[in-house]
Amino acid sequence: MRRLLPALIFGAFAFQGQAQTANLDSELASVLSFETTHSGAMPQGWGGGPPETIFVDGEIVHGGKWAARLQRNSNSPNGFSTITKVIPLDFSGTNVEWRGFLRTEDVSDFTGLWMREDGDAGPLAFDNMQQRQVKGTHGWTEYSITLPLRREARQIFFGVLVAGTGKVWADDLQLLVDGKPVWDAPRLVDEVSQSQAEYTAMAFRSTPRSIVVGSATAGADGNVSTIVLPGGLSTMISGIGVFYPDKKPTQRVGIVPDVEVKPTIAGIRAGRDEVLEEALRQILGRLIPQDQIEKMAKP
Repeated sequence: MRRLLPALIFGAFAFQGQAQTANLDSELASVLSFETTHSGAMPQGWGGGPPETIFVDGEIVHGGKWAARLQRNSNSPNGFSTITKVIPLDFSGTNVEWRGFLRTEDVSDFTGLWMREDGDAGPLAFDNMQQRQVKGTHGWTEYSITLPLRREARQIFFGVLVAGTGKVWADDLQLLVDGKPVWDAPRLVDEVSQSQAEYTAMAFRSTPRSIVVGSATAGADGNVSTIVLPGGLSTMISGIGVFYPDKKPTQRVGIVPDVEVKPTIAGIRAGRDEVLEEALRQILGRLIPQDQIEKMAKP
């Protein structure tokens, strides 16, 4: 399976198109623990494949009522199976940790947690536990992988995979930013945040401890309606209104942050990211010395 690692890092991930984008609110916790309503064989809220090798299991669990099971034999298609999820990387911090419990039975090649950060030009960081060579049969064991949060990253993919043949169960998974649940990590926004980024900020705001840091967003959310004009020209407008539950509008207003911070000329000249620095202060507390905050915020 030596071909697997470079294929996942540099190639088009085989099941990326089937990855499920998280709603990015408190419901993510129930999806990661599998304690949600399942309507078929595939665990609710997850993508991946091949679909005939992935099941929700109510018999063998680590905690709660449900776990995920990946099961392969010599006739299974492709060289590996995976459950996959992807979320926008619009939060701040220094490290992201993917943690959870795995149980294995007769795994021939290897199994493990995997995580990948992608930027505009493709993959930036990746780990799939291949070097640990977790194989054979083992009881429930907690594993963890950690990647540094890269400023140029735009999305984070994560999941569980098994290569070769055998069975692996996964349960009680956690995605942590600097030791805290991802939904508690501060969100960074500014005037170029628009559309899906604004929806994401709104969704995270529904959690009680989420903080939005930065400046007001563009206020350009809603679907796109095209207006055809004479001479082969066209223009577009937002075709629906987008409101908070209390009916407060967002279009042409934007998402107003909880903590407003804007870059300064002095900060730009010094090569500092003052918005990220404030987000780190929100995470780590005000007792951390300023020079340490600035060092962590450096690219």
